[in-house]
This record gives sequence, structure tokens and C-alpha cells, in this order.
Amino acid sequence: MNVLPIVFSILMLLAIITYSQLQNFLVRGTIRREYVCYMQNRSRDSLNLLQEELYDKNEVPGESRDNWIKINALSKVNLNVFLQDPTTNEKSALLNAHNGIIRRLIENIYADRPFFQEFEEKRPDAVNELWQAVVRALKRLDEQGKGIGKAKHLANIQLDDPELNLFFAQMLKQIQTPESILYDCESKKVKDVQKKVEYYPNLIDFVGVDGKTEKPYRVWLASKPLLQAIFQDESVVEAIMVERSELHKQLNNVPKDRRDQVRSELNDTFEQQFRNKLPSDMPAGIVTFETSLSRPKK
Repeated sequence: MNVLPIVFSILMLLAIITYSQLQNFLVRGTIRREYVCYMQNRSRDSLNLLQEELYDKNEVPGESRDNWIKINALSKVNLNVFLQDPTTNEKSALLNAHNGIIRRLIENIYADRPFFQEFEEKRPDAVNELWQAVVRALKRLDEQGKGIGKAKHLANIQLDDPELNLFFAQMLKQIQTPESILYDCESKKVKDVQKKVEYYPNLIDFVGVDGKTEKPYRVWLASKPLLQAIFQDESVVEAIMVERSELHKQLNNVPKDRRDQVRSELNDTFEQQFRNKLPSDMPAGIVTFETSLSRPKK
């Protein structure tokens, strides 16, 4: 009996099994490396988000707790202001201003994104329709006692228009920039280069939930897109960002015993330069120009 065919068959079978196992091992190894890299990036992103949240707080530590500055203002759009039904002309004007700001903010963030441009072609009044639907959803949840507690919960609300709902969901996705997507995790390990995973701006980064009491926007800490939504003039916004950076340097170089006095003077300087740059239809109480030791965003 010729056993060679049987031997060859067994060897071929073993070779196939070995190759299959090797391929599975390589695939699992690749998946594991990618997963580790992904989790490292997510961990870094979470830390960055936490740092930004701490940065945006309005209490600024000095040399002791007694020197902390409490400024009753916000550097983001407070979603709760849209839940109010204005009872006076002044409150109505403020609410209209907030509505205009959030709509311009959305346009500032997303105007150059393809999904936004395509939707606006189909529905030219998309931003107004969207924000009206968002406010209806927020009020509905508030009436049910299920109001959102954090800005990130905005991603969980359901709008009453399916098309707007999808449009809104696209706004709240975390989408990496092309440069970040092309970044090679493995090369980072080899070269030991620290690189932050970068995302396109997200609406959630520019809004907050801070009670229902009216608070002004804090020009000192507001982001560039928010400043553009408020002042509606790019040259003014650029000037604000340069000036507040310079004032921050001055304030940091002041001795502790003179800091309160100098800060008061810088408040006046900052306000005198830019108060009259607000659009004529913007209520005066919509912003505050108070300075502090918090480093303004660049």
C-alpha cells in the first residue's frame, strides 16, 4: 500500500491549519495594537476634556483660597436660558439675542462642512428650523422633569423632525480631522512623539447647562467662534483676543497687594475698548468684560 499520498495529505492539512492559526494570530495582534492605541488616544482626549472643563470654571485660584475670584458669568452658551418664557421686554430682548448668538455660533462651527452645506441647499432656513426643534425638545424634557444635566446629554435628545434629527446628530459626532486620521499610532510609539488626536469643533464644546438665572457671556474666556457670534466682526474678535492676552500678561506681573486695584483698572480698559463694538441690537447686559488670572483662550 502506498502511504505517501496519506502522508502528504496529513502534511498539507497540518500546513493549512498552521497557516490559518498564524493568520489569526497576526490579525489578533494587529487588532490588539490598534485597540491599545485607540484607548490611549481616548484616555488622552478624556483628560483634555476634563482640563478644559476645569479651565472654563469661573473661580480662579490665587495664592490662597481667600484670593479666589468669583465672576458670575459664562464662557459658553447656557442651554437653560432657552427654557424661559420672557415676562418683560428686556427679557424678551435678551432671549432674542441668545437665539441669534446660538444660530450664528452653529453657522460659525459648521458652515464649511459638506453635510451642513448639502442640508442648507435643501432647506435654506435649516439653522432656524433646527434650533426651534432643539428648544421644543429641551422644553418637552424639562416639563417631564427629565431636563438635561450636562451639555453632552444634548446628544441624547430626539427632535420631532426626522431630517433635522439626523442633521443634528451629524453636528454632535466626534469627527477626526484628516491630519489626525492619517497619523500613524505605531510611528508615535517608535519615535516617542506625543500627539493629541484632533477633532473638528463640536457644538457640545460651546454650550453648557448652568441653572436658569440670566448670566452674561464672559468676553475674557469666550472661544473665538462664540465671540464671532456675539460681535459679528472678525477684525473686532481678533483685536479682543490680542488685547486680552496682553492684559493677562500685565495682570500676572502685578504684585499680589496691588492685584485688585490693577484688575479693576484693566476691567475698565478692556470694556472701554470693546463695549462700543457690540452690534447696536445687542443688549448691553449680554456680556461682561471682567478680567482675571484665568488664561484666555487663543
